[in-house]
Amino acid sequence: MRRLQLFSFALLALAGCSGGGDGDGGTVTPPPTPTIAIALAPTTATVARGATATTTVTLTRGGNYTGAVTLAASSSNTGVTVAFNPASLPNGTTASTATITVGATATTGATTLTFTASGAGVTSATSTLALTVPAPGITLAPVSNLSIVQGGSGTIPLTITRTNGYTGDVTVTATNLPAGVTAAPFTIGAAATTGTMTVNVAASAATADSAQFTLTASGTGATSTPITPRLTITAATTPGISLNANPAAVSITAGGGTNSAITVTRTGNFAGAVTLAVSNAPAGMTTTLTPASLAANVTTSQLAIATTAAVAAGTHTLTVTATGTGVTTKTEQVVVTVAPVPAISISASSSALTAAAGASTSTGITLVRTNITGDVTLAATGAPAGVTATLTPSTLSGATLTSTLNLAVAASVAPGTYPIVVNASGALTGGGTTSAQVTVNLTVSAAQGYTMSASAASLQQGGTGTSTVTITRTGGFAGTVNLAVSNLPSGVTASFNPAAATATTSTLTFTASAGATTGAFTATITGTATGIANVTTTVAGTVTASGGGGGNVTARFCDAAEYPLWVASRNGTTGAWTRVTAGANQTYSFTITGVGGVAWAKPDGNNGFAVTVYYGSAQELTSYGLAECANNPAGGKSLTGTFAGLSGALQSGQVSIGGAFASSTFGQSGFNLTGVAMGNTDLIAFRANTTINGTSVSMVPDKGILRRNVNYPSGSAIPTLDFNASEAFTPASAQVTVTNPSGGLLTVIASFQTGNGTFGGFSFGNLTGGGSGANTVYGLPSALTQAGDFHLVQATSTVVVNNLPVSARSVTLFNRDLANRSVTLGPDLAVTGSGLVTIATTPYARLRVNGTWQSEYGDMLFGTFSQSVANVNRSWVVSATRAYFAGASTFEVDMPDFSGVAGFDTNWGLRAGSSVSFGAVAYSAGGATATTEGLTIRSASVYGTRTP
Repeated sequence: MRRLQLFSFALLALAGCSGGGDGDGGTVTPPPTPTIAIALAPTTATVARGATATTTVTLTRGGNYTGAVTLAASSSNTGVTVAFNPASLPNGTTASTATITVGATATTGATTLTFTASGAGVTSATSTLALTVPAPGITLAPVSNLSIVQGGSGTIPLTITRTNGYTGDVTVTATNLPAGVTAAPFTIGAAATTGTMTVNVAASAATADSAQFTLTASGTGATSTPITPRLTITAATTPGISLNANPAAVSITAGGGTNSAITVTRTGNFAGAVTLAVSNAPAGMTTTLTPASLAANVTTSQLAIATTAAVAAGTHTLTVTATGTGVTTKTEQVVVTVAPVPAISISASSSALTAAAGASTSTGITLVRTNITGDVTLAATGAPAGVTATLTPSTLSGATLTSTLNLAVAASVAPGTYPIVVNASGALTGGGTTSAQVTVNLTVSAAQGYTMSASAASLQQGGTGTSTVTITRTGGFAGTVNLAVSNLPSGVTASFNPAAATATTSTLTFTASAGATTGAFTATITGTATGIANVTTTVAGTVTASGGGGGNVTARFCDAAEYPLWVASRNGTTGAWTRVTAGANQTYSFTITGVGGVAWAKPDGNNGFAVTVYYGSAQELTSYGLAECANNPAGGKSLTGTFAGLSGALQSGQVSIGGAFASSTFGQSGFNLTGVAMGNTDLIAFRANTTINGTSVSMVPDKGILRRNVNYPSGSAIPTLDFNASEAFTPASAQVTVTNPSGGLLTVIASFQTGNGTFGGFSFGNLTGGGSGANTVYGLPSALTQAGDFHLVQATSTVVVNNLPVSARSVTLFNRDLANRSVTLGPDLAVTGSGLVTIATTPYARLRVNGTWQSEYGDMLFGTFSQSVANVNRSWVVSATRAYFAGASTFEVDMPDFSGVAGFDTNWGLRAGSSVSFGAVAYSAGGATATTEGLTIRSASVYGTRTP
């Protein structure tokens, strides 16, 4: 501590010595020069008239300057002012906020603001800010296109938006209008943003289809961009009249009369008087029109028709003629039916009856009245002893025109033919009677009875088979025959439908358990009927072992993930469904002799089931069974790849190779492909831009890549698909014109498939919001196509209600080269009602699609049904070809009842009480069985939901 104090004293002494004296042994340092500097943030600003902006002024002091600094700003634009907060910066304050205000008189354009900082004893500092005052503007909102009749007028609703401080009046003018069309300029006041312009079309103006004209908004010192709506001028209607008679057909009795209202309809602005006249009245008939001349405000006249007793009976056609000045004469016919003289006649539904002794028979007796309304009495004569004739009713009154003649034949009546005469008699108004008669010949045969026969039946273990039991009735026997069966082998049960037969046949269904005794058997059928001895017959049956047996139709499954849980077939349209078990290599063989069906159930995702049913001819079923492996082949490669040359969120890359497809969007470039077909195939890729405008969505490709006959190893990476590389080509385009969209949401797209196994499922064109005019589609240039390649151009009109499709119609064209084409959509699908009928709810819900075959969609139809209950998805697809229906004009496609077929799990069926989404689709390929140049496929569908 003492050393520190001594050192401090030494320093003080040294300082005292160096501070004075006469010599120049010391140096004096001058004080630093005070300085200030300012910086602006930001240094640029764009401010409209009437608006403000701010910048922060930051002060930097130097040379120990501590004085106050005053801020100021100047500009050559006199309408711009600057205010500072604070305007003076004392020592310790380093920033101020400058508020820039642009007045209404400020000059537009670029100007420089100079900011100055000054203080006492220091050099002033400056900094500049680049200010832009934008010009005032006016935006005119788009308007809808106009349609005006010649000689008429229309209005345009106007909406403007003022920008950049503009507040004045706005005048909207229309220019480039067609000849004969005028529209006065309309001014929207400073306080308003909307108005209405009136467009007048002279009667002499020519018709025009979507003529473009210009609307321009202007204001003092303001800029704007014109818009170009379109005007359609339609032809004025021609003045005319039409006639209508109500009723147009009347009936009267000779000597009577009636009326018909004659209505005149004026069209095309015709308002003149109309004169009426009647011609072609026969002798004995007079006509009167009240009034005969209809003034401009009168539309109806009463035609009174009167007859005498001498008028001829029959049909007479009166002609009513209407004339008016400047309009074409019109006529209307009134058909007058004059009834003849009152009379009656009777007829028998059958004039020859047969009945066995001890039985009965009957026929209907029908009365025809002619100008007679009173009661008619019936009576039967000529019946022999033992035959009782009864007429029910025996008196026909009012609207009752039929009676039943019942002939009860006693067992004692000898066989032979007996004429029975039915007499009818009725009273005439004013006195007298009229009568008629008809003869019914009764042939009596021997006593009643019946015989039975049964066709052979065949069934598999676990399946069913049927036999038709035929009942041949004799002697007029029409009673109920009760059927029973006995002598069945072990494990086989049987049932009749109906068990109480009132007709000539009954279906006997045999059901064999999985362990039923195999081999031939003979069962006994016994019939019992009241008053007749029991009748028996035998039926021959065969039980075969279950398993994947042989047959002329084979279905094969190649993809292990698509192996079915269960398969069944049916031979014919009414035969029993029989389970088919797998043979070698997942094949299922069965026999179809003409037409029939095949069905299978597969797992569908997690805890789901999918049932497929297909009805067709043996040849069609063969093709369908082989197509399963083509659609779901075994194995397949996995590939990866990368797109190059993509930019923007709405630009995408799409690639298809060997039946697999992948895409990349939103700035991503990598993709993965699975299930790529083995061997050589083709690769197609496109770069496309998506445009969304309201409800319209379009996808337009601008580059494509085609690589033929490639075979990339499984697990490898495809060489980069660079849309900016030399191998990329510019897609071709064509125009597709669609007629008859009928108000649906129109989609017009094109896809491409090569002859080497690649289908480019690219949807290019108007995905939604297409129009009935020309729609652009995209594909490959003709120079890049080869034999076997096809462009698929598809136009679809979908009717959407509450954001859900309810029906659709589609046309697909197959052509190698892309070219301008026109398509016409067909009619709506002709279904009955909604197209869907619930036919059962147990043991699972079953539905039916029904309707009428149409020539436009005459090859095949589908019914699709799906539901999700408690996280279990169930779907059924039931399809049938026209060949299956054997030329019938209507169709009914049912979900079959498989509950009695061995191995079927009713849990695979739809659940009753839960909503089912369904679709019915019919299509036609013009009879084509393969894809060829010019192939056209038409389809129509309906969609909906139903709770069975």
